[in-house]
This record gives sequence, C-alpha cells and structure tokens, in this order.
Amino acid sequence: MEKNTLWAIALLGIFLYLSSSSSTVIIQQSSNNNTNIGSLVNADVSFTGVNKYISGTALTGELVKVLRLNGVQEDLGTFSLNSGGLNVDPGTGYKFYFFMNATVPSTNFYVNPQDYTGKSQEATDNVAGQGCSIDSKPVVTVVNSAGQTQTASTNAQAVAANGNAEIEIEIKSHSDKCYGTPGASKGNSVCFNYNSNAFSDIKSNTNYITMPRSVNSLGLSNAVKCFDFDVLEDAGTDTLTIQLKGGSTEPTIAHNISIFTDDIGFDLNQNTLAEIWDFTDEDGNQLSRIINSTPDGIIYIN
Repeated sequence: MEKNTLWAIALLGIFLYLSSSSSTVIIQQSSNNNTNIGSLVNADVSFTGVNKYISGTALTGELVKVLRLNGVQEDLGTFSLNSGGLNVDPGTGYKFYFFMNATVPSTNFYVNPQDYTGKSQEATDNVAGQGCSIDSKPVVTVVNSAGQTQTASTNAQAVAANGNAEIEIEIKSHSDKCYGTPGASKGNSVCFNYNSNAFSDIKSNTNYITMPRSVNSLGLSNAVKCFDFDVLEDAGTDTLTIQLKGGSTEPTIAHNISIFTDDIGFDLNQNTLAEIWDFTDEDGNQLSRIINSTPDGIIYIN
C-alpha cells in the first residue's frame, strides 16, 4: 500500500512538471499583407503632342523635357513626342515640358508645362502636350479718337500742342496661333516709339514695363515707352486705351508713332532648372520669336 502511494505521488509530480513547462507556439502573420501595391507596379508613360487648335494634328517632330521633382531635382532628358516613353515611379512627382528641346524651347510651338504624379497601374499612361503655334506677327489696329479705324491714308489723329488725344490700339493673334506663352504669369509687351518734342508723354490703361531687349536692340531713335497686354490665343484680342500728350511743338504727319510688340517667352535656367517666364533668359538671350525690325503697327498723325 505504501509503495502504491509513492508511485501515485511520483506520477502526480511528473504531470505537474510537464504542465508547467509546455511551450506556447506563436504564429506570426506575414508582413507581406501590408505591402504597398504601388511598389510592385512597373508604371510607364508615353508621350504625344497635339495641335491645340487643329483637331487631329499630331506633332511628332517635337520633344518633351522631363524633370524628376521628388528629393533632389533631376533632369531626365528629352523624349520624342512620336510615342516616346519613360518608366516612372508611382507616387513620384514629375514635370513635363512639352515642346522644350534639350537646351532651348521649340521655335514652332510655345512650351506647355504639365505637372505629373506617377500612377500605380500596369497600363501605360499616355500624356499629350497641347502645342500652340507661335504667331510671328500679331495684327495691330489703331482706332482714332472719333472711333474711326486708321489706314495709311485715312483717319489720321490730330493732336494739339500741349493737348491730349485718346485712341485705342487693338492687338489680335491669327487663327489657330498664340502670341505669348499660354499660362504665363505676366503679359506681352507693346512699345511706342515717338518724337519727344512732338509728344511729352504716352500713357496706357495697362501697366508700364521696362523695354524688352528685343526692342532695345533695334536702336530706335527718340523716346520709347512700353506697356503690357494679354497673352493671345486663336484670334484672341486685347484692346488698350492710349493717351497721347502733345508737346510744345504741335505734332504733324512727320511725327507718326511706331508700334513694336514682343511676346512673353519661357525657358529653364540652365544652371538651376528654375522656370523663366520673361522676354530673355538668365544670360540675357532673347526668348521665343525674333523681333520684327519693321513696326507691327503705326499711329498716324496729321
């Protein structure tokens, strides 16, 4: 009996020992369940260019310049608008400059900047740049103080010595063309070249601006004053009210006023890649078109 009791106590001890030392198995859930699906997608962008105002016209001979914006800004080079392509990272910011060549803007179309964020998708994302043809010479119409449209032989404007006359200048782009880079943060320039003896001043209902280099390089005699006017698209117009202030010498037919315009351009600073919306680049080089050496319009005086 005593022997059986000892065996029972021993068995109970073994049971208690095994119960206290049994291991707990822990199963850890795979962290793959939280994987960002965007990191697994090989996203691509293809580039094309279209004429903004002529439907169905592909601009395959032009380029797009691409900058990567996240982290350190990086110039990724230029790509063809004839279905050129680029692999992009999902969630990463880019800047596409359509109609921007490796170092200078296109001479055919104004630059079309577009912001872009890489997408998480397997399909290729086609991005199209809208090109607007550069208008080399806008149409300038002068209306005298009597509301009559001037020509070279009719409706000249009379201005008395020390007197004032108010006229209108209408500036118009041609159909399917632009004058000035669309989306620019500032306007185009219109400049008046006048005899400072016959006219003491010229004023506009728009802002006075510094003479752009393109006009200054013409070496015009007498006085020049410049003002801004709107960027024009597809036969768009802007009308300025101009005040002519007569000088001490009464103006005559010998004192016609020449009108010169310059379009607001776009470029990237070659040193910093900063955007330039102006008439010249960081080195003073003229942007966009070549200024016409002959006036865009004339204010006829009698």
